[in-house]
Amino acid sequence: MNWRINTLTYLNSEIILKIFFSNKDLFKKIAEIIIQTYYFTQNRKLIFNNIFLDFVGIYPRILNLKTTHLDETNEVTPINSNDNNNIINRYIFNGKGYSSFQQSDFQMIETEFIYSNYVIPHPNNSLIPFTIGFSKDNNFKLVNSNLFYFEVFIDTYFFRKPFDKEVLQVGFTDVYDDPKNIIFGDGSFGIDCINSFFKYNKKEVFVPQMFFKGDTIGLGLEYIDKFKYKPFITYNGKLITLLEDVIIETESQLKIILNLKLSTGIDVNFGQKNFIFDIESINNCNSIINSTKNNLINNGYNLKKIDTDYLISDKNTE
Repeated sequence: MNWRINTLTYLNSEIILKIFFSNKDLFKKIAEIIIQTYYFTQNRKLIFNNIFLDFVGIYPRILNLKTTHLDETNEVTPINSNDNNNIINRYIFNGKGYSSFQQSDFQMIETEFIYSNYVIPHPNNSLIPFTIGFSKDNNFKLVNSNLFYFEVFIDTYFFRKPFDKEVLQVGFTDVYDDPKNIIFGDGSFGIDCINSFFKYNKKEVFVPQMFFKGDTIGLGLEYIDKFKYKPFITYNGKLITLLEDVIIETESQLKIILNLKLSTGIDVNFGQKNFIFDIESINNCNSIINSTKNNLINNGYNLKKIDTDYLISDKNTE
């Protein structure tokens, strides 16, 4: 760890603000070092809204999706790079596909998911609103928000022959759920992109938009209370209105899950590149939903409390 960050791990957010409040320029230099470390900003200029508020609420950006648990049937190959000139977070399905399996095997294949390296912000690990960082107009912008959001681009290039029953499911589930045994829409929730449904609590809400190769699908959660979320969906940069209101209530820490069985690849954007949708256009949280000292700064910048695999292994050793 950078020694300048290591020194600050001994100070909680209240002490840091008291020390540096009267010297904003010095504080900005320190904040920039920390944010560049945890957000991988590719040396882009940092744009703050309120530097002190943005700093206290920082929540590290999810970097990638875990694929190492998959077998050859469901193999997904990640292609990742933080190169300044070619930022890549791409996933390609290299598994056998459906053509080699009997009807009775479909359920087994459909329940194999990849998942995010970190959990998303939660009252156990973050202030809400929290600070999100994302690329915008060749800069890197920090925004205090109660919205978590990411986008998935479906490529137009067929790298393998199309096969029956292709699958693209994007959503969230409890961090402790086994990625091999997730039933999408039962405990987990999100978009069944091929069939245009939002699934949750064993329900299906029709999404009034068909998704095709070349489209960018955005999925977000609006935090409306400590354990209450309102999902929202975007399509090629435009907000989609679902045919009925969907509210998710859960105390679980959530990880992102994605089931990929396509003849094309996908690119997943957690803010490392410009979003197609203008997330700031709907960012209007003016109240504190959760106040806690159990956040990144006060935990000494320790990522274990949000690392998906660590949380799972820690529970298994109890």
